[in-house]
Amino acid sequence: MPDPLATSARPRRTQAERRATTRALILDSTAACLLEVGLAATTVSEVQDRTGLARGTIQHHFPTRAELLVGAVSHLVDARIERFRADAALIDPDADRMEAVVDLIWRDLSSPIFFAALELWVAARTDPDLRAALLPEEARLLATMRTMYAENLGDPLATDPRTASLVELTVDLLTGLSMLTMLGARASTRESVVRNWKQALRTLWAGQPAEDPAPDLHQTE
Repeated sequence: MPDPLATSARPRRTQAERRATTRALILDSTAACLLEVGLAATTVSEVQDRTGLARGTIQHHFPTRAELLVGAVSHLVDARIERFRADAALIDPDADRMEAVVDLIWRDLSSPIFFAALELWVAARTDPDLRAALLPEEARLLATMRTMYAENLGDPLATDPRTASLVELTVDLLTGLSMLTMLGARASTRESVVRNWKQALRTLWAGQPAEDPAPDLHQTE
């Protein structure tokens, strides 16, 4: 039987904490909806069914579907960053740092969080409001990820002038591979591409440093 004294001594959550919990529930459900049924079916009604919250509660936090989707953009970026940090903390100190970082990037880009975000990317092509919300969040994600890549690569790779370009190529290649995964690419094929790319990176890093770093292909005008 619960101790009534212990129950009464438990601090009550503040209004801000309750609000944050409700908001997180709404956004987690929105992300799950994007992943499972796609953007078109991610409606306020669907999120309401998943959360069990009153429609008015959801609309108090996100008055429109557009605002709900914009909130999901930031939420998914935060989730990807936190997951990457958590996975990076588990790297064996004696592991090959280059291989470990490639594995981290691949884990991120083949995760359910990434596939949910991809639904928003595709929609942003023809939705200017969503695109306007997505671009700064993607810039924040890339800037944070670049810092974490360098931290986990360590010297001498982190300060090698070739590293920025090679990491960008890694992200681009594995993003494409992840999209093929959505179409049913075999696990053996995916593993082979990742393994071959690691070998290619060893060769590229062993070459002479470029005089000028390659341009940032992820910048937008």
